[in-house]
Amino acid sequence: MAHNELTEELFNIFRDSLIGYFSLINGARVQITKEYYNSFTRIYSYDKIENISYSSYLCGSIRVYDPDTSLFEFDNYVRWNNVLNINKFVQHLSTAQQVLSIVDRAFILILAFEGLCEKYQSLVDKERIPSQLVSKGSFQIIKKELLNILENHNEISTDVMKKLSDRICNLNSNKSSTNKFKLIIDDLNIEMTEKINTLFKKVRSTLVHEATLNEYEDYQLLSELIREIILRLINSKLERYSSFVDKMFKGESPNLSYNEYIIQKHIKIEDSLFAEYDRRFKYWIKQGK
Repeated sequence: MAHNELTEELFNIFRDSLIGYFSLINGARVQITKEYYNSFTRIYSYDKIENISYSSYLCGSIRVYDPDTSLFEFDNYVRWNNVLNINKFVQHLSTAQQVLSIVDRAFILILAFEGLCEKYQSLVDKERIPSQLVSKGSFQIIKKELLNILENHNEISTDVMKKLSDRICNLNSNKSSTNKFKLIIDDLNIEMTEKINTLFKKVRSTLVHEATLNEYEDYQLLSELIREIILRLINSKLERYSSFVDKMFKGESPNLSYNEYIIQKHIKIEDSLFAEYDRRFKYWIKQGK
């Protein structure tokens, strides 16, 4: 095998990532209908996609797209897609974009956002995620003081006392859903503004527990935030076309390649497939081919 050849496994990852990447840019789903591989042409038969709505976050005009920088970031997209399954979350974005109800769109996206943050958190070194809010020794003192206060109230029934005691014992647990949201936006240098904080704490709660969305701009912010997270992960230089007048995502992008990012953020990934490809690619360059 020549050193510049893609294996079929890598080719399939490349093709699937290409669909996801261009769907992200397009603001709606795309598909490949014909491809050239291994000296022959594959033609796929699909029903024509009828997109009724597009996100313009990456294309101010969906008729015009400048691909100057795309090849430089697509390599990052392929690698992140391999470990985070970014395509799945782009599909959720594309699906939500076609739903008529804004509440339903937002509901799809809040679940997609939680899934993306959960997946990212699973890759991060556990030492970066403290399991307790305060030290164990400090909490033991606090817990003892709180339990002593409860014991002085004889009017509290035994059952209620047990429930309150259990809750006190769990007060030091650092397992809030907000933590996984904060982890990924901190790593990507997205400032926790008041609007983003409200999105995490209040908007999420009403969507998940009441299936209610109070403001259209909350949906728009959620949609653009998911896109911005993916774009910063892949170190995209594409211009953003936000629907907001004021800048929503403050803080400079890390500007790191995939390999630089996982080293700096202490992300543990078993990536033998790409390691072998990189080795062969470096050999190919060294030989001047």
